[in-house]
Amino acid sequence: MLKKKYLSGKRDSNSRPRPWQGCALPAELFPHIISLSLCKKKVRYLNLLFKININEFVFMEDISRKVKVLIDFFKTKQLVPTELDYKNEYQLLTAVVLSAQCLDKRVNKITPKLFEKYKSFEELSNARKEDVYEIIKSISYPEVKTERIINISKIIVEKYQGKMPQKINDLTSIGGIGRKTANLVLAVLYDYPGIAVDTHVARVSYRFGLTESKNADKIEKDLSQIFPQEYWNKINPWFVIFGRYTCKAIKPICNECKLKDLCIINKTS
Repeated sequence: MLKKKYLSGKRDSNSRPRPWQGCALPAELFPHIISLSLCKKKVRYLNLLFKININEFVFMEDISRKVKVLIDFFKTKQLVPTELDYKNEYQLLTAVVLSAQCLDKRVNKITPKLFEKYKSFEELSNARKEDVYEIIKSISYPEVKTERIINISKIIVEKYQGKMPQKINDLTSIGGIGRKTANLVLAVLYDYPGIAVDTHVARVSYRFGLTESKNADKIEKDLSQIFPQEYWNKINPWFVIFGRYTCKAIKPICNECKLKDLCIINKTS
């Protein structure tokens, strides 16, 4: 069993300090270092040079092994960027906002009528709340989401001439659009290297021992520091499909899971 001894730094109540925190070695080099096969002599040398102890390298090598297994496994699967139905940036952004705490298949049932009546941000920005609510009332939190998608459309029309901004800082500056939504939309539409952390990504990441945090921003940071950047925008579709159909929140299908050896829950249950 690994000793829980890490470098100095403030402890977060939701997460133990990661091996790269408080270390003299640049964080971006860790994905490369942990991919190496290091003998104890080399580890001791790096320990003297960068003040990293052996236990941390053991932990890092375990994480590196898991990341490699996950990448090799998911690369063999068909990549489904999103299960939401859409035809353009207006439809995708609106659908993603509507999908918060709601099943994609339920959103897909109401969006055809919504997009038939309101074909652009401009048309939706001028919609009456009662009319929009009537269309989307079968999904979760329809009152909040009605106001949200109308307000988002108004801002995009007034500030961005009716075109969705393609920079994450611009997108997240719009009320009702968080990092998860912005990362997902930009990744799907423009191959932006972002990690969209939703409930599935958070749950799967924790069960694989890739993070100990429950905070989406911290989970995004943890994953970005152990996965090569070329896979960042694939983590969400990989983990969402896996979490939706195999690693379910309730009654996960562990007996059929090909990744159960990586699961910290499976080992303790």
